[in-house]
Amino acid sequence: MFFAVNAGNTNTSFAVFRGMRMLASWKIKTPDLAENGHRAGLLKKHFSAAGLKPGEIDRAAVCSVIPELEKTLEGICARISGAPPAVVRSGADVGMPMKVKNPHELGADRAVNAFAARELYGNPVAALDFGTAITVDLVNRRGEYEGGLIAPGFGTSCRALFENTSMLPFVKVTGPGPVIGRNTAECIRTGVFNVTIGGLKSALDSMKKCSGLRGLKVVLTGGAAGPAKPAFGRGAVYEPFLTVKGLALMHGRKA
Repeated sequence: MFFAVNAGNTNTSFAVFRGMRMLASWKIKTPDLAENGHRAGLLKKHFSAAGLKPGEIDRAAVCSVIPELEKTLEGICARISGAPPAVVRSGADVGMPMKVKNPHELGADRAVNAFAARELYGNPVAALDFGTAITVDLVNRRGEYEGGLIAPGFGTSCRALFENTSMLPFVKVTGPGPVIGRNTAECIRTGVFNVTIGGLKSALDSMKKCSGLRGLKVVLTGGAAGPAKPAFGRGAVYEPFLTVKGLALMHGRKA
């Protein structure tokens, strides 16, 4: 079996695969993992809850946007699988031509998301990841990575308002909220959500026109992607474990 780990700024996702069938998945807050990742029993309860044994894992792969956490994750995977994991880093060859100026600047998670979206849903496709940052990664009709964009996530925008103003409260954005806010919290919630979603939709439209990508498929992932999906139309797909599925496609098919 194959063990996939995707470490983001807020959460770290874990998944166990047999071939491309995902047998179990769970998430741990990344700060908790950074503090307690050395503990051998950290993941044991999750394997037990899924009816799995760590000893059944024979290969693993890690994708992380936090370089200082890589050694901890490598150690966890090595203890579970008995061998060093494959590590996907910025600039790694993910089996997809890159049309960007400096591929080594491209985050590993973005490359894996684009690859996974292409393999699972075909070309052309845009992978939107809603996390601490919102990223859009575009694959053209030829299956090449075209580029994309980075924007503040919902929580990041809300925290910026809270930390850089005297009177605005911190508000969590869990959905679109009312069209017209009638108190401060509603105004922040609807403003951050609608301005962010409107900007993303406008950017996708511009990308499609610029690259001639009619029929562009949209795949959403990340913690805040679920509430955002309806805004992108009936054809949009919500794939909460896109990155770990990408790792399984790259490294786990024989598991």
